[in-house]
Amino acid sequence: MAENVWDIVDGTEDAPDDNADNRQRLQDFHKRRKKATAMLVSAIKPELYYLLTSCHDNPVEMWTALRTHFERDTTANKVFLKKQLVMMRMQEDTSVQDHLRRMKELTDRLASIGSVVTEEDQMVYLLSSLPDSYSMLVTALETREGLTLQDVQ
Repeated sequence: MAENVWDIVDGTEDAPDDNADNRQRLQDFHKRRKKATAMLVSAIKPELYYLLTSCHDNPVEMWTALRTHFERDTTANKVFLKKQLVMMRMQEDTSVQDHLRRMKELTDRLASIGSVVTEEDQMVYLLSSLPDSYSMLVTALETREGLTLQDVQ
């Protein structure tokens, strides 16, 4: 997104029509498309290049191949990630920021495969994952009306 190529990668932006009025826009599109391709290739380990060899330098196909390989939208994967989220427990020596980051990564991964975790459920998982030393805080938060995920975090 920062490099203005995401719409090309996710397929929402197509090349403009090839006519005299669009020459500059078409050149810009092809330049950004090449940049997107280079960014995708350089972002993965060389041992994973085989995933992209049949993509014909097409960033949409590359992104699809990577998502298909790494974010399998299967019931087994959803169950695995949900179990990780439900069973997650913060250790006393872990920073709250690290714990929140790990929980966010799991909820984001679930959302990316079509299994969105509601904010209410995220609050439940977060509060139940805290160690005993947070019990007074958890009790105080649980009795509060209008509690949001941001409040809990």
